[in-house]
Amino acid sequence: MILWFAKRYIAGEELDDAVRDIKELNLQGIGGILDALGEDITEKRDMQKAVTNYISILDEIEQRKIITVISVKLSQLGLGIDYDFCKQHMKKIMRKARHTFVWIDMEGSRYTEDTIHLYLELYKTYKNLGICIQSYLMRSKGDIEEIIKYKGKVRMVKGAYKEPPTIAFPKLRDVNEQFFELTRMLLKKKCFVQIATHDKRLIKRILEFIKKQNINKKYFEFAFLKGIRRKYRIQLVKEGYQIKVYVPYGKQWFPYFWRRVTERKENLFFVLKNLLLE
Repeated sequence: MILWFAKRYIAGEELDDAVRDIKELNLQGIGGILDALGEDITEKRDMQKAVTNYISILDEIEQRKIITVISVKLSQLGLGIDYDFCKQHMKKIMRKARHTFVWIDMEGSRYTEDTIHLYLELYKTYKNLGICIQSYLMRSKGDIEEIIKYKGKVRMVKGAYKEPPTIAFPKLRDVNEQFFELTRMLLKKKCFVQIATHDKRLIKRILEFIKKQNINKKYFEFAFLKGIRRKYRIQLVKEGYQIKVYVPYGKQWFPYFWRRVTERKENLFFVLKNLLLE
């Protein structure tokens, strides 16, 4: 059972819970990003179950005619165990997802290199595939430069995992500055970018750049976590911007929720503030 303070951020334990939330978002002119929670799977039979689950999700999206994309964690599909095994699982999902966009989530830094490599391999064949890049990692500028060569599609986030200061910026101002710089790089090269931040000042700064450069709206959209910035995202819809909301569900909801509110002090402050104010 999902605890009361997490219900705002997690749709529920079942797919029907997520579908219900996405239908409500669709009525507001907002699309979904559907995430079946779970990661770091070590048993091959469980990885195969995860693939079967994603196939079922894609069937449900088509049958229920909801406006949503899906998001996949590669550690669910075996990335930490066998790269080629994981690649075959992703190919199976992508063959099914002919009419649905798929995002590859970025996880902890031990997965970063393989995740980017696998994305670039698959993107040659599947153009309805995007990858999440974390602006708190110092390596991310080089990763974006490589992705731009392929005209890849990026969901830009700050990053929620605990990482050492040798590889990740410890200060939020540096994370924000790289977020802006990497987003600007993608937009200038006309690579699609999903701008996934709740920071109004950062969004305002990016929008000022977009307007100054007269960048077409087909090259970007904004993304928010479920339960956060609900009024602001409606405002952006009214201003004509494309908005998506990340809707996670599943029985493994607690690790996802707890990590995001405890591993960075800014996350905890932000969640508590939203519980009280929105």
